[in-house]
Amino acid sequence: MPLEKRTETIEAHYPRQTPWGTMRPEDRLKIVYNVYTPPDNKQTGEYPINLVFVHGTGMCKELWEDMIERFFQEFDGPIGKVISVDAATHGESALLNEGSLGWAQPWTDGARDIVKLVRETIPYGSGPTILVGHSMGGAQCVHAAFFAPAEIDAIAVVDPVSYTPDELMTEQGAREFIAKRMGKVRKGIRETFTDYDDYESFMKTRYLSQGFAPRILDDFIKHGAEKQPDGTYRFKTTPEQQMIGYYSALYTILHDFTISLLRQLSCPVLHLAGTNSTFNYPGAIDVFRDNMPKGCEYVDIEDGTHLVPFEKPEETFKGILPFISKSYEQAVEKLKETDKRRNLSKQDADKLFKQMYEETAKSYPIHKRYSKL
Repeated sequence: MPLEKRTETIEAHYPRQTPWGTMRPEDRLKIVYNVYTPPDNKQTGEYPINLVFVHGTGMCKELWEDMIERFFQEFDGPIGKVISVDAATHGESALLNEGSLGWAQPWTDGARDIVKLVRETIPYGSGPTILVGHSMGGAQCVHAAFFAPAEIDAIAVVDPVSYTPDELMTEQGAREFIAKRMGKVRKGIRETFTDYDDYESFMKTRYLSQGFAPRILDDFIKHGAEKQPDGTYRFKTTPEQQMIGYYSALYTILHDFTISLLRQLSCPVLHLAGTNSTFNYPGAIDVFRDNMPKGCEYVDIEDGTHLVPFEKPEETFKGILPFISKSYEQAVEKLKETDKRRNLSKQDADKLFKQMYEETAKSYPIHKRYSKL
């Protein structure tokens, strides 16, 4: 049975991180997202789980539908909002933003868009909210969890682009290698196709999607491009914005930017990667895992590449589901504790404030609350 969904739009966060995020300072970008309807028997219950899926560069929100369908079948608990989102520069969002997108697109803008989406679509405190992201989307999940720690309860990131040593960029040979690699990536991207057969053949044999599982490949082909009035097909995400997505990684991976935010997260983190992944800097996976907050988890998918969630969807889902279930249960307990403070009388609120203040004063600065100062 096909997934039941509706497509909605919100304004992206404004202003963007850089004035060149839009071509005109008054431009307001749009974010397009899908909301998926869970099975009838899972739509009721206290503290329903909410999930937001975030894609990587060159991809689109519909690539997550296989995993969403598996989640609906196997998650044991009430389900609230399940959302997949197109980045402002990608997919249907890119179509709405055509003519407004600038040449500077820091990934942190995407993270702030995620936070805005969560705040506008998921009532605060209604149930746990967990983000799932791949590659660029994985890094953006880290950023979003840092920006909104009270609203995001856990993140599951699949081979996030997160780290390269700064000294690598000072080596001429390394810079030349990266430049050549990006040139090769650009040559592998097409924007227009003579007809559907040309487009389908490209997606199945020459694009990054060529190794995708059949159902996910079909979803990508169905939603990756749109037919033009003259019968040609055009990829929804332009080659320029795809390349800007890759170029913008530098702002995220250098100077330990993403890793420094990761160290400060207070929510559970799952890092999942394929054992044959070579997209990131060779030591990036170990650096990420070494810097995850205490108690976080990691999963390796045997023979998986950087594109493991779409090439090995069943294994990836099995690696993620236990973490989501565990994080959901932990978050529900925290929400129950928070709900005990609803409708406190002024007398009780004053008493509790005094108690907590005195505890804080006695334990400062050795208390765990201050351990990251």
